[in-house]
Amino acid sequence: ITFDGESVTVPYSLNGINIHSMRQNIFISIPDIQASIIAFGDSFRIRLSQKYFLNNTQGQCGSCVDDSSGECARRNGEILPPDCCHITANDWKVFDPKKPYCQSTPTNLPCTTNSPPPVPPTCHPGATLCELLLGKAFEDCRKQNQEDFELFYNSCLFDHCHTNSTKFDCSSLQASAIACTDGGICVDWRNFTNGQCNYTCPDGFIYKPCEHQDNVRCEKNMLIGGQELYPLSEGCFCPQGMMLSENMTTCVNTCCTDSSGDPKDEGETWPDPTDECVINTCLNSQVVASENVCCQGGRFWKNNHCSKSCRKQFGHCEILLISKNITMENSSCSAEVLMTRCEGNCPGWSEFDTVTNTMINECGCCQPTAIENKTVILDCENGDNMPYNYTDIKSCNCIGNTCYNQYFF
Repeated sequence: ITFDGESVTVPYSLNGINIHSMRQNIFISIPDIQASIIAFGDSFRIRLSQKYFLNNTQGQCGSCVDDSSGECARRNGEILPPDCCHITANDWKVFDPKKPYCQSTPTNLPCTTNSPPPVPPTCHPGATLCELLLGKAFEDCRKQNQEDFELFYNSCLFDHCHTNSTKFDCSSLQASAIACTDGGICVDWRNFTNGQCNYTCPDGFIYKPCEHQDNVRCEKNMLIGGQELYPLSEGCFCPQGMMLSENMTTCVNTCCTDSSGDPKDEGETWPDPTDECVINTCLNSQVVASENVCCQGGRFWKNNHCSKSCRKQFGHCEILLISKNITMENSSCSAEVLMTRCEGNCPGWSEFDTVTNTMINECGCCQPTAIENKTVILDCENGDNMPYNYTDIKSCNCIGNTCYNQYFF
């Protein structure tokens, strides 16, 4: 997709704006202002928080106000009746050189006061897919939003009769289903279309009509948690227990690969090609590096045997992965998370200072030099999830501190 004029690969995040896609759908969320945008087919849906947008937001979709009588406003502030929003929308056009055809639509058109609502189209070229909005698939949602569904149905018929195409029928049904998920009702409607609105997934993926979390994915031999989807979203997802490959084209059982890119199974171990004393293990779908047990005590692993020669012990400080179980106190929410730690041996020295008559100790410590705040999603026994914030170490190094003590000679 294009972001600020530049082509970017999703999932993508910058300055608090998160973007991800699922086949033909694009999802944009801005958590700091509680806003989300969904683009699907030939339609889009914008969801805004009253906390930030009530009584201060206007545009082609109308005005965000408490009183519906003020929804249809022109750019100059003139308020028109509630059934004139299709007229006022033209006054909010933004010039786009890539869409010159949009400029041909006239602005500042009059709207007859108290005009009746548009009547449903009269054409009925056979049974349209729009009839599904009145059927069993949408029954639960329709009971909750009867008035909205009359608008959905009339709009669907209007588009069908002016295009004579089921393509727009599918878009209308999809828009209605998304409106239902906004209200917490999942509608699995595509099975009722006799194959006319199928959502086809690549081999290895499965279709889900209402999912709350995006695919867990692999990145640089690490497992990256899936982004929370709000509202609930349909799409192609990896089966339970599998994750999205690093190139995001297939579902895999593990993120583990060796230095040559060859996949490794869960629990499999292999030597590091650059350090014979390091053993790699595929743990929880991620590569964890650890020192061979034999290498402790000054010996190291070489040519499949334990050498008595001493390797360089000091000045070696590195970042290692460790697996930790996180369980929130007084809750049933938990997750197994791979975290990082600094580990190694750093040089140090001691000498007597004749000026202060004390011992001076230079103590080298393997410490973090760069950190990053991260968030993981904990799964709860009741089916909910909970965010957990922690600090992740990005790099380590030997850092020295001069220490004085009162040990006199």
